[in-house]
Formats: sequence, structure tokens, C-alpha cells
Amino acid sequence: MRTGIICCREQGRSLGQKLSHLVNEGEEPDFYGAGSSEGTGSMDQWVRDRFHRLDAMIFVGDCDTVLQVCGALVESKKTDPAVLVVDEQGKFVISLMSGHIGGANELAEKIAGCLGAIPVVTTATDLNRKFAVDVFATKNHCGISSMVLAKEISAALVNGEQVGFYSDLPWEGKIPEEVVLFSEEKQLPKTGFCVTLDEEKQPFEKNLYLTPKILTMGIGCRKGTPEEVMEKVVHQVCDREKISLDAVEQAASIDLKKEEPGLLAFCKKYGLPFVTFTKEELLELPGSFSRSDFVKKITGVDNVCERSALLACSHLGEGSRLIIKKYAHEGVTVAFAVRKWSVRFE
Repeated sequence: MRTGIICCREQGRSLGQKLSHLVNEGEEPDFYGAGSSEGTGSMDQWVRDRFHRLDAMIFVGDCDTVLQVCGALVESKKTDPAVLVVDEQGKFVISLMSGHIGGANELAEKIAGCLGAIPVVTTATDLNRKFAVDVFATKNHCGISSMVLAKEISAALVNGEQVGFYSDLPWEGKIPEEVVLFSEEKQLPKTGFCVTLDEEKQPFEKNLYLTPKILTMGIGCRKGTPEEVMEKVVHQVCDREKISLDAVEQAASIDLKKEEPGLLAFCKKYGLPFVTFTKEELLELPGSFSRSDFVKKITGVDNVCERSALLACSHLGEGSRLIIKKYAHEGVTVAFAVRKWSVRFE
């Protein structure tokens, strides 16, 4: 977790340094010490420069100051960092912003335990000890289709109502009492959350989709193929196969394409890490793949997209398999592999 420690006043500097040691998990936190050489420039500018680059910001000071500094920077619970406030005497650790998705509540509990302080968490589902769908999604590394509907589900649970649960993928753990597992044989709540790669499924009247990032996209293309063409072809495959592009965690290809402009631009647009392999690495991969003599003549490999998808996916976990074989259109080839994964209730 990339963390920033900000001391609003010189009086909080020693506590800020202590927090730096507590949250350091192999990576030194960014530190702003009021009145020190580490804190060059104004605190406002320091925070602005880092607000959307850090996972968490821990302020030593008061809530009024923090709200003045951070208020204009807030965009979305999906992307904003966790914001915590620790008073200068170290008595209270307050989860101020992004309590669930950003992890502020959990971090507040952790820091309070280390300091012997009192954690202050005001999220309704935590106070009422109810299942929180946004926490569930975050811990399972799932995207959330609608924060509005996520709030509706949280409100329903706090009010003592039940919500439904549907999953295309394996699940484990104990389902909370207020959550009803989907079954065609019983009456279901009107609203539910769905762990699926297909956002067209409608098991409930109102559906919140939680999309796990477990797919690897293998991709090949003719030299000079524009980004727009690649995007169009990828969307064609996703629409045809009923999978969400939000489920893709990385793209892969042969190293001949590692500097292909259109491919790099596409991956950048969708925030996809791009990995490549040599032809020797791709040829060593066992299995049955779609063959193309033309592709073999150009690259030395009979199939780029299927092999690269499966090889890259297998690097992220055992039990990886191809789920969509080669789709070719307008000089672009696309395939998808999925890694073994289960959603978990704690």
C-alpha cells in the first residue's frame, strides 16, 4: 500500500515519524513533516500532487484542516485514497474518507491497535455489524458496477432487509444471514449482487455486478493497426461472448509487438499491464492451439493470441485455461484465458 504521512503542525512530527514505521511494509511512506526539509512547499500542494497517486493518506492533526485540504480533491469512492486523521496525542484514529473501498476503516483499526488508540468508524454497516457489499467486493478484488446501487444495498441491510447473492464462479465461506443465495425454487429479494463476468445476467429485479479481474487477453495484430480498430475488435469479442472488459487484468502478446503503437495505446487507455514473450517461450507451452501458417511465417509461432493469453495467465495462478479461442477480424486476433479463482465470504 502506497501511503502518505502528513503532519499538519510541528507538534505532530514525532507521532508522524512513529506512524511511518508502523505502516511501512517494505516500501517507505511519503512523509510531509511540517517545518522540515521533507515537507518542501505548502502542505496543500504536497497533498494535491499525491492525492490520486497514493492508496492512503494519514494526517496527524485535526479533521477541519484535513477537510479543507482534501475536500476539493475528492472524486469517487472507487478511486480516492483512504484518508485517516490521528490527533496529535495519538488518542483517536478517525476513518474520514473511503472507509470501505479505500480501506480506511480497516487501516484505522490496525493503526489504533498499534498505538493503543481508539478507532473511530462511522460507516453504518460497520456500526450495525452488517454485511457490507463494497468491503466484500474490495477484499475479493472485484469491480463494482454502480456505487448508487451499492449504497442502496447497504441501506437495505442496515434497515434489516435481505439482499440476494448470485455467482457464476465458485464461492466459499459462510454466507451472512441477511444474504440470500440465488435459487430458482424460492422467493428472492428484489435486489441482489452478482459475481459474474457477464453483466447481462438478470437473476434479480435490480442487480449489482461485482466483476473479478481474472481474465488475461492475448492479442495479435498486423503492424500499424490503429488503436481504434483493436478496441472495436476487442469489444466485438466481449459482446459476442458476454464477458465484461472490466474482468481483464492484463494483455499479452509476442515480443515482436512490445512497441506496437496502437496496441500500447489501447492498453494504456484501459489501464492494462502489457506483457510479452519470445517465440521460444510461446512454443514451449503445451496444449492444442488454433494454427495459422501465415502467423507462423511472420512470427515463428503458429498462434500468438491463444498461447500468450494462456502463458501470461498461468503466471498469475495455477489452473489457468483458455475460455475463448482465437477471434480474428480486420488484422486483429484476440483470445482470453481465465485463472482459477473463488469468491470468499469471511
